Amino acid sequence: MIAMGLTPLISAEWNWRVQLLIPAILSLIATALAWRYFPESPRWLESRGRYQEAEKVMRSIEEGVIRQTGKPLPPVVIADDGKAPQAVPYSALLTGVLLKRVILGSCVLIAMNVVQYTLINWLPTIFMTQGINLKDSIVLNTMSMFGAPFGIFIAMLVRWIKFRVKQWVWGY
Repeated sequence: MIAMGLTPLISAEWNWRVQLLIPAILSLIATALAWRYFPESPRWLESRGRYQEAEKVMRSIEEGVIRQTGKPLPPVVIADDGKAPQAVPYSALLTGVLLKRVILGSCVLIAMNVVQYTLINWLPTIFMTQGINLKDSIVLNTMSMFGAPFGIFIAMLVRWIKFRVKQWVWGY
């Protein structure tokens, strides 16, 4: 959308460069924000021998839960069977219960990609056959593509409101 707005302002010679530069810059910003505000997984840190960092991340997570619920956490129960974890080959994904999950996940992803491809590429044509002009059909298609991210935020907001109402009504 940003690039589409900048297209009339930029020469045709530089247009394709800007179309690639804008997402690159936004990706760098998103990476920097993720690096700063999303802590590394304590499990991953521990697997790399970085125990103090893992403990620090876990402590901040636990403090956040205590702040949010207002209740202390129960004591940690450590269940250790004494066995060292062993490496599992990728071929294990194609056996037993995991095979069913891989097949299901593959089918879901294929279906999602077919639907996405259909909507993005054919929707303007479908709109035009229904009598909507090209400009309006592209605008409608663009709006439908932006609906997915906004839908995610709306779902998050609804869940947050539901949680707050539940806290207010039931006290937990």
